[in-house]
Amino acid sequence: MRTALLGVVADRTGYPAEMIDTGMDLEADLGVDSIKRVQILGALQEHFPTLPAVGPERLAEMRTLDHITDHVLTSLTSAASSTSTASTTGPATATANGTATTTVSPDAVRTALLGVVADRTGYPAEMIDTGMDLEADLGVDSIKRVQILGALQEHFPTLPAVGPERLAEMRTLDHITDHVLTSLTGPIGPSAGALDPVTPAAAESLDAGAPLPRRRVELVATAPVDVLDDAPFGSDPVAVVVDASATGTDAATLAALDEELVGRGFTVRTVRLPAGPPAAAGGTEPGTDTAEEPADPLDEWDAAAVESALTDAFGAVETADLCLLLVGTPAGPDEGSGWTDGIRRLADAVLVAKHAAGPLRRAAARGDRAAFLTITRLDGGLGLRGPEPAVQRLVGGVSGVVKTLAREETSLFCRALDVDPAVAPADLARIALTELWDAAVDLLEVGVDPAGTRWTVRPGPFGASPATATADRDLETASIDDGEVTKLSPQDTVIVTGGGRGVTADCVRALAARVPAHFVLLGRTEADADPAWAQGVADAALLGAAAADLA
Repeated sequence: MRTALLGVVADRTGYPAEMIDTGMDLEADLGVDSIKRVQILGALQEHFPTLPAVGPERLAEMRTLDHITDHVLTSLTSAASSTSTASTTGPATATANGTATTTVSPDAVRTALLGVVADRTGYPAEMIDTGMDLEADLGVDSIKRVQILGALQEHFPTLPAVGPERLAEMRTLDHITDHVLTSLTGPIGPSAGALDPVTPAAAESLDAGAPLPRRRVELVATAPVDVLDDAPFGSDPVAVVVDASATGTDAATLAALDEELVGRGFTVRTVRLPAGPPAAAGGTEPGTDTAEEPADPLDEWDAAAVESALTDAFGAVETADLCLLLVGTPAGPDEGSGWTDGIRRLADAVLVAKHAAGPLRRAAARGDRAAFLTITRLDGGLGLRGPEPAVQRLVGGVSGVVKTLAREETSLFCRALDVDPAVAPADLARIALTELWDAAVDLLEVGVDPAGTRWTVRPGPFGASPATATADRDLETASIDDGEVTKLSPQDTVIVTGGGRGVTADCVRALAARVPAHFVLLGRTEADADPAWAQGVADAALLGAAAADLA
């Protein structure tokens, strides 16, 4: 058993088997993240076909190779002892080759699947179509796919495990449904057991006069915090509080946060980021006309001073259990300077996430919670509830930093918290600490209003929403026939920011095919060279080439 495990880990990590000790920490010592754990378990199932699937919660508990070994031995022993007394949990039929299969209806599978996906993504089940692309339409990455399959196995206990390659091929909920039905009832058609090749969807022909369907971000009330009974943080936790507010967070708020953190056992380190020179008055809000070309908002932003302050703060601790970033509200004598200051605050947030990631990751590797929490004071609704000017809502963009960090550092608890300015400092501190004790780890954005109601955002059908009526008044009354339609000519220049390889690239190609304008792609990331296995391979054959390279 250990020999097989060491061989698989050596193959997946590149470390020689003789250098690997089964007591090593998977993430801290071997660099094995949650995706590699799935791959390792999938490879072990090739050695031990009767090994049952592992749910995401159980998978997260396996911190060392010894844990995996114990799980495999326990699972195989239990499976062997139960074969003589096992009974089917549903009606069974015999297939031509003598294999017993359980009768499961497609509707039952779809209903269970929609319930699981709704629970994991936050989308209402009635809004989910089984033909949607898991990643592009629903934001379901490889980790969430594992969680969804694990939850389905609670509904259908005889559902076998899915290997990582097979999992990667499931692009839609229909693919998952077909897999479940095939696994439980046998082939369901001439192509059962194999997914149809993924081909680009045919372009739909739309009536030029018909309105396009529109979606928008919708503010919805969410449940109160499900507070954990036990402290999720380790012993003697360290909190780094970063004050990035342009004018400095008020002393009462800092004192309340410090008192609440110390009361929960944290050692607190507070760092005040340099505000830099004041933003020049007379600037303009983006999108307005000006006779003078506006300066780059980051021209006078002292990135070196910010980096130095953060290096001192995080360099003094080997691990950090919490990074709490106070963003504040853009300050400036007018709208133009407010935009400049807001952009600088967002740039600060990116650097804070960069410096905090390492110490937080090392704390999470111990098996305890490590958290990145940002606090803004917009309107208690993530900038979507009140009539505040857009310049103030700009710093709500810090939630993008939070969501990016959550995708890149999957072991961290990440959350963007917006608390109404009317909430007192002591109450703000209690709200922040309560959020950190939340059992739900998938909720990334939360607003709290003066009444204590929690809000979050989700994509919804275009239409009026009481919570966002003020902020989105213009959008709600707009129609496709309102105003002047922008038309491009070959003499126009179109600025494209980022996303030069995915959906943005597809959109630009389609637009350029219709209007030969000039397109300028803004970005600083060098294009990655194709891996050796992908060089010279047609797009349609890439999946097979990737699988062959992994074999």
